[in-house]
Amino acid sequence: MQCQSDIVVQNFSVELVCRLLDAYPSSAIYVKYQAELAIVSMADAFSSTDVMKRILQHGMVLTVSNRIDTPDGDTLYHPDTGLPESRLLFEYEGLWRGCLKRMQGEELEQAMVNAMADTMLTILQRLDLRYQLEADTAESSTQYTVLQVSKAMPQYHDELLIATSVFVVATPVSMVDLAILVPALKQALALGVFHFDTAVAAVEALERWRSDTVVPFYPEVLPLLAPYLDEAANQSASFQISVLRLLGSLGGYSRFVVEENHAARDDVDKTAAAAPLTFPVALDRVHADMSIELLLRQMRDLAITSIDRPVKAAAGEAYHAMVLYLCGKTATLPTAKTHASE
Repeated sequence: MQCQSDIVVQNFSVELVCRLLDAYPSSAIYVKYQAELAIVSMADAFSSTDVMKRILQHGMVLTVSNRIDTPDGDTLYHPDTGLPESRLLFEYEGLWRGCLKRMQGEELEQAMVNAMADTMLTILQRLDLRYQLEADTAESSTQYTVLQVSKAMPQYHDELLIATSVFVVATPVSMVDLAILVPALKQALALGVFHFDTAVAAVEALERWRSDTVVPFYPEVLPLLAPYLDEAANQSASFQISVLRLLGSLGGYSRFVVEENHAARDDVDKTAAAAPLTFPVALDRVHADMSIELLLRQMRDLAITSIDRPVKAAAGEAYHAMVLYLCGKTATLPTAKTHASE
């Protein structure tokens, strides 16, 4: 059993070395060398007690700490980069390495390593490691970066705007939300009219993205493909063919390439409402007027918006036939020189 004097000596030794460890980062090189010798001597003298464990616990806490209040002229620097550094890790790393080199005998070195490992396990047991920050995941970091670039794009011009547009549309859809990529895609399609490589990157992105996720954005994206189909456009024939193939694979959604004139449609609907279309139906004993206004509207919508090719074709033919029927036999042939009628 230890006597009271031994306990006092041990406590004094631990307190002395702890104060030495506190002053170690800002000490001169010679003082650091003396500190390493003091720790080695302390390990040799108290290897069988918990003195080294108490010293190492204090030293490990300092090793993972940051310097908050730095006095003037006492700045720490990173040993590799030479830049100012607030972490104490690199200072104490040299201390522990020097202590292990100066220890005489494998038993003493092993004792210190065991005490250091035991101290680290004790510190880790007190930490709550059951957390995961969203910002630590690679996917969220990528999405954040792409989002920031996409938000900053309105401030860019010329080559920088082209480069950022291509960068954003090249991002895999599985890593970011598609709503973040659509503004960059629209910008790339607009720039692609004058810059061929940007146009290729934008069209390839449309081909690569899954159609089911892009469908809600077709009304605002596909009209930007119209300039590429113009005969006067400065685009290669092979690229125009690839655009046509892309539109052909979209089925009825390719109708969005030509922007709809909703105002004209509203005028037609108002005219139809003001003058309803009817045709007489002569039965055996009853004469009735049947309204075909609702039927014509439904056939028109199917012919314009249906993505089913047979339904679209049938609706268009039915609408055409109905118009011919309404014209009747009194319609004048447009190619006839006289007003001959059928």
